[in-house]
Amino acid sequence: MQQKTLYLGYQLLTGKLARTSYLGVVDQAIVSGSNFFTGVLLGRFIAPADFGVFVIIWTTLMITLSTANALICSPMSVIGAQKPAVDISSYWGSLCVLQLFLAACTCFLLMLVGFMLQFISVIDIQFPVFPQLMITFIFCCFFMQFQEFFRRLFIVTHDLRKALQNDVITHAFRIAGLGLLFCTNTLNISNCLTVIGMSLLTGTVLGYSSLRDNIQYTAVNMQSDFRETWTFGKWVLAEMFPYSISVHGYIYITALMIGTKPTAALGASQNILNATNLIILNFSNIITPVAARRYSEGGNRPMLKLMKKAGILAAAPVLGFYLLAMIFAEDMLTFVYSQNYAGYGVLFIICCAYYILSFFNRFIQIILYAKKKPDIGFMAKIASLVVMLILAYPLIHHFGVYGAAVGTVISQIVILTSLSFYLKKNIGHELRT
Repeated sequence: MQQKTLYLGYQLLTGKLARTSYLGVVDQAIVSGSNFFTGVLLGRFIAPADFGVFVIIWTTLMITLSTANALICSPMSVIGAQKPAVDISSYWGSLCVLQLFLAACTCFLLMLVGFMLQFISVIDIQFPVFPQLMITFIFCCFFMQFQEFFRRLFIVTHDLRKALQNDVITHAFRIAGLGLLFCTNTLNISNCLTVIGMSLLTGTVLGYSSLRDNIQYTAVNMQSDFRETWTFGKWVLAEMFPYSISVHGYIYITALMIGTKPTAALGASQNILNATNLIILNFSNIITPVAARRYSEGGNRPMLKLMKKAGILAAAPVLGFYLLAMIFAEDMLTFVYSQNYAGYGVLFIICCAYYILSFFNRFIQIILYAKKKPDIGFMAKIASLVVMLILAYPLIHHFGVYGAAVGTVISQIVILTSLSFYLKKNIGHELRT
């Protein structure tokens, strides 16, 4: 059994699919590393309460980016691959227009909500800091969506080298700019967002310059392209949105109820543990199409055999990291983020539990995608959202930020229970063999 597992690992690491994915691994490492560096730099060198504000801003940016990916980039990956060559340039042009419309609407709504919350004193940031913060935030939000759009378009058109080049330039610009802010003692949230926005603008301009010959704007096709993209994307959004709210909602509620300083500790813990995304995301990208092919060719048994063996390979480094993080929780948190976060070791351990459960949920999600059952995951995430709406207030009211962390764990338990019940009911006998 051990030799077969090692042989499978060799195949996964050296096979054709893996070889074509190595550039994607490097690209994801650059993006994740840049985000980690940004979070650590701000977490160490600005006040915890200010870093809590940044955590809220960054969470909002990630949700808007996920929304754009669901509505545009995910359909692009599927529909674009099926378009005949004669129509593909026109389809890219339609998506460009759609992305422009979505980014503009998103920025307008966020600006409206931000000023409304500030007007009714929910946001305690005064003039002139708040307008400056909103402008840089909107600037980031707009170009983050577009840089990601062109990055994903490179990937869909199988030009991973240009996607990698674009990300190298974008994130090198960001890291250099943040380093300059640190050296000149001008590091704050607004300046940081300005640097990030400028780096994303650079990536957007370079991406469009490289792809403009492949993009045509044909008005006659736009309406049908919009309809086709929305028909697919709305279901991706329906699955993504309840999950994002059930998990990230705790960050917003924590900030509203007990302030941004505890929110900073929650964000700092999550930023460290996000280091495993490099392994988890690429595991998912490599294994999902292989599992789907195994299922289509032989049904549940060969697919589950693959998942069991591949799961061992992925679980070893990921769960090993989480175990070490739980053992050295306080030391790891203060080493990365300074003594400002001393005393939050228990919070860090609870966050580790959330990430462990999240890993198992992703593993089951791959099985469901291979069986073409994404609707099961959607229902599980709806259940998680309902539980969050019921428990968020009492948990945070009685236990503070620790209650928020426990709430995220409960959300993952609800999803895991729902998915496990489905698997046990439908393929339980094959899982035991």
